Amino acid sequence: MTGTKLDFSRDKPAGKEVLAWWRDLQERPGDRAELRRCREPSQAVFLQAYHRLLRAMEKEHMIHPDRLASVAIILSHVRQDVPGKALGELMGKPSQDKSSAPISDLRFKRFLRIPDGDSLIEPMQRLLAQLGDSAPVDRVAEVAYWWNESTKKRLAFDYYRVAPNLKK
Repeated sequence: MTGTKLDFSRDKPAGKEVLAWWRDLQERPGDRAELRRCREPSQAVFLQAYHRLLRAMEKEHMIHPDRLASVAIILSHVRQDVPGKALGELMGKPSQDKSSAPISDLRFKRFLRIPDGDSLIEPMQRLLAQLGDSAPVDRVAEVAYWWNESTKKRLAFDYYRVAPNLKK
């Protein structure tokens, strides 16, 4: 087991494991539905789908089980992977036929005020729904697992780099 910070990038072992688990979850609608009904990490620990992810991750990494449960719950709401995109960029960049960001500035600021990962599940589910349940699986996993000030700053930089109508 490695003691370094868990990196969910697609080319890293943890990222590959999460992505493989998520793809498998897409083929298991019953497991996906069970995870989607969870409202807190403690509910996921009773589900096989979570334990498949936990077993895969524990082989090589030191894992915080509750954080990983949040990752599993939140990823169950992603229907389409959007590789190569930053999550904050998806929240702030208008689609071709719209002039406003998919996530308004006010909602984005409210999202950044979430104090801890335990409070992240429901707001993240709502944001994913606004994004059409499409998001980069690796970035969602990283945000859900490492919800802290550094994560929030990275989201803010990515969001405001592409957000329209910033007052000058």
